[in-house]
Amino acid sequence: EFRGCHSVTPMDTSLKVPVTALKFSGKALIAGEGPFVKLFDVQKGDLQCRQLVLPGRRIRGFSLASTDHAGNRLLALFGQNDMRIAELADNGKHLHVIGEVVQFPDWILDAQWLHDSSESIAASDHSCETISAPAFIAVATAHNQVTLWNWEDQRAAVLIKCEVHCILYSFRFHGFQSESLWAAAGTVFHDILLWPVSATEIKAKTAARLQGHEGVIFSIQFSSSGDMLCSASDDRSIRLWNIASILRDRKSTETLSSIHNTGIDEFRFELFFF
Repeated sequence: EFRGCHSVTPMDTSLKVPVTALKFSGKALIAGEGPFVKLFDVQKGDLQCRQLVLPGRRIRGFSLASTDHAGNRLLALFGQNDMRIAELADNGKHLHVIGEVVQFPDWILDAQWLHDSSESIAASDHSCETISAPAFIAVATAHNQVTLWNWEDQRAAVLIKCEVHCILYSFRFHGFQSESLWAAAGTVFHDILLWPVSATEIKAKTAARLQGHEGVIFSIQFSSSGDMLCSASDDRSIRLWNIASILRDRKSTETLSSIHNTGIDEFRFELFFF
């Protein structure tokens, strides 16, 4: 008997952390919870796998490559300035980590697998495509720069900088080949910069500047065709932009529609086109 001690009621001591990233892959749902990745069967609702991937970090995003001939998919996971590559196997039931954690000099905002220009990509999430594994992944960081990363050799191939060097709150790639890759960068100055990402131009020129928001840009999403762009800001508005006409006419103020909300304190979420 230990004097001075009180009885303790058993409690649930499991770690509970917020879900900071989500991605669908066929019938599987990939969730980032702190440094862990969880795989769920969407139809059954069952947890298939739980694995520690980014120790000491919170996973902020996923990028999926196309399905290979064995039915597996490469997956890039990133959080803060760390990235790691894994393989999604058995239709989303298992996750196999490939290599060590790669640390970039700046915070990672988005990543995109790049395929050979001779291969045609039809689906925006590659869910039905079966082509060879990509050699590079484009990694966007918080000062409006893109690194073309050779994931097999674990080295940077090219560093591309936009002519506008500023701090970003959001970033989105569009395209699956280095010859046709575009960037949308949401700045702290309330605007969105559109610029082409090309391995042959290490200093890229801005193609258009989208203005209209009155707050920091927290989320950006391209339509599958790349003709439209949707943006969300902490001014509590969502704006839909006609990118095709903006790039053609070099105008920066054409907003198709705007949704404004004043009933919530924070306006941070992921945007999707359907």
